[in-house]
Amino acid sequence: MDFGKYQFKFYYQQRNFLKTMRLAPLICLIFLVSACKNEKKTEEIKQTFVLSDKMLSSTKTDTASLQPLKNELNFYGKITADNNKMIEIYPLVVGNVTKVYVELGDYVTKGQLLASIRSTEVAGFKKVSEEVNLNDIRYTKTNPFYREYEEAIKLAKMILKRYGYNISNVEKQTINTHPFWIDMSKLFELYVLGLLKEQFKNQVIYHPTYNSKELDFLLLSPPMVIDAKYKPRYLYTSVLDDARQLSGYSRMQKVYDALNYSKDKIIDCLIIYPNQESNNKDLSKFSELIKHSNSKIGEYVNFYKIGVELPVVK
Repeated sequence: MDFGKYQFKFYYQQRNFLKTMRLAPLICLIFLVSACKNEKKTEEIKQTFVLSDKMLSSTKTDTASLQPLKNELNFYGKITADNNKMIEIYPLVVGNVTKVYVELGDYVTKGQLLASIRSTEVAGFKKVSEEVNLNDIRYTKTNPFYREYEEAIKLAKMILKRYGYNISNVEKQTINTHPFWIDMSKLFELYVLGLLKEQFKNQVIYHPTYNSKELDFLLLSPPMVIDAKYKPRYLYTSVLDDARQLSGYSRMQKVYDALNYSKDKIIDCLIIYPNQESNNKDLSKFSELIKHSNSKIGEYVNFYKIGVELPVVK
């Protein structure tokens, strides 16, 4: 019996047993970690989203379907009136507005009362008596406070004098009235104003004053300086003094500012004169008239003339 051989075999088995005992805690730890990971994965899989009762009560469901795409754009803006369809109304007398009978956007008709005005000018006429002394008419004097009525009173005196201060016994008849009794230049200017307002509405500025110079008309669009001349001879020729006057107006700095016009451009100038043979009863063909060769004044650049037919009372 070899005792040494058995002793070596026992020693070797004991050594392997010790190694196994040392690895046992490490193996147990690996199993524990692996088990924890599997448990966490299981727990994560089991967790799902659940609606609360409060959220479920306020939630609406619908069946999915094909519908056209709707896209909305929201903008902020300001509503204003169309200037081409707006007419500015001015009272004939000066006073305070006491009551307005219409509001913005209301439809109005011809002859409808829009507002009431309290005017000291109209109130003064209420004190005028119907019993007038003839001497009072002949030698009456105008009050400096009412200077604007001086021309009207002068014209009334001329009419009364024409009928021998006995206008109550006047019979209807036609008489020839001398032209110098009426300011034809002013009357023609007002007639041209009506034509321009009818065609261009509020684009026309009447009697603007710049640097103590008063223009007849300033047209904003198309930009133009316009003057009314009661001179039929414009049918055959032009007047140098009128051209210089109108050219000076169109070169003023404030005129360029009012028109918002570039300083490197020349503002058009236009003279409107009476021409009974023109067949232009209005300015509806304004653009065509400007382009016509007869409308250009050849001595000047961007200078034009248009003849209009005056109404005739038959």
